[in-house]
Amino acid sequence: MSAAAPNQETHQHPSESWAFATPDALVLGARRGVELKWSGIRQAHRWGEPPDGHIPDEYLAQAAWYMWVLDYPEWDVAALVGDRDFRVFRLARNRDFEAALVEAGRRFWFANVVERNPPSLDGTAATEQYIKSKWPADR
Repeated sequence: MSAAAPNQETHQHPSESWAFATPDALVLGARRGVELKWSGIRQAHRWGEPPDGHIPDEYLAQAAWYMWVLDYPEWDVAALVGDRDFRVFRLARNRDFEAALVEAGRRFWFANVVERNPPSLDGTAATEQYIKSKWPADR
């Protein structure tokens, strides 16, 4: 991995004002970012072996989102797995996956955030009832 500078700013997509990214670091002299992860030993089974091994879906989605917002062709996910095993995965931009993420993000932003319509927590009536009884008003 090349030298990377810690990122201390929030990046906004150039044409989608609702879309932001806060990467952990950007690689100096390249159009590539870095996401840093720590995973305990109980989560080690979720990680494959670099360079092409599996990474957890939530981190794959995060990296894909950041590549879209910054228009970068690749991203590194660097993970310390189980306190001793350092792994680096290089991800290439996947436009099909990205398009699905962007569509889901756009739908969520406009239907839930803009419209002030909170999504269901888990889809069950019991959870919805509990939340409404605990916090009856939106503050």
